[in-house]
Amino acid sequence: MILKNCYATSLNLQELQSLDDIRKIRNDIAHIARNGDIDENEFGRMWSVLENAALNLAKAFDQEYFNDIKSKMRKQRDRRILAASGDYTEYSKKFSNLKDDITESLGKMHERLLGEIDKFFEGTGLPAIQIHKSTITATYGDKVVIPCSIVSDFTVTHVNWKRTSNNVSATIFNDDLGYQGSTPVTPSLTIDFVTLNDAGTYICLAENAVGENLSNPVTLIVNGGYIDTDISPSIASITQGKNITIKCTVSGLPPVTSIIWQFTPNGGNEHMINIEESDGKYTGGSLQNPC
Repeated sequence: MILKNCYATSLNLQELQSLDDIRKIRNDIAHIARNGDIDENEFGRMWSVLENAALNLAKAFDQEYFNDIKSKMRKQRDRRILAASGDYTEYSKKFSNLKDDITESLGKMHERLLGEIDKFFEGTGLPAIQIHKSTITATYGDKVVIPCSIVSDFTVTHVNWKRTSNNVSATIFNDDLGYQGSTPVTPSLTIDFVTLNDAGTYICLAENAVGENLSNPVTLIVNGGYIDTDISPSIASITQGKNITIKCTVSGLPPVTSIIWQFTPNGGNEHMINIEESDGKYTGGSLQNPC
């Protein structure tokens, strides 16, 4: 990559001017005849412009892309010193041998930089985020992993998740209690102990120097856990008109939200007991008193 990430989308006016200077100098050199001469002052001007451009673009370019062109520029400066010392013929001859080489280097630098800028503005450098499931079903209390993979040409600097439930969105950060992952190294989201509050639609967000991108959504469905009920006695004999208490214990996660009793008389059909409308025949059957 020819551009440093942190400057990829923020070239200032001075840097953009330097980019154009490189293009102009490249064109000037290209139009000099293969074995043609060049005025010493003109070469000095070209060198000065290129040197200033290299300095102005030092923050925007990875340095390795300037090393080769700087080396050629220094060689040209040496030729200019030869010319200044009076050996102008030798200077002109050696300059013509390197002219095509430096022209090609400047052209490649200019074209690659423009290509990188175009790629950034087109958004093709954004991280690609993929979740290979559209729905995940879990049971209350499970440890759930929402798998996520990220491919990016540029270093991913930030990852977080968002959950939407009942039109309310919440951001999940990697240091939130009960969650793991959600980092550039481990983007998948792990929920240590899933509850009904974790149900909803999830998306992963990843950011690099180009910008931020979103994953496809995945829906997490959370079912209640197994409920254990115990009734005693299982069989009982009682005289008509007497009271009897049938004990019921209930346990499970998440906590039980309602209790319903059903009764099947001998030779009859099963029906639900409405305790509130039983005229006192039945009592209990509530969360506080399930018996």
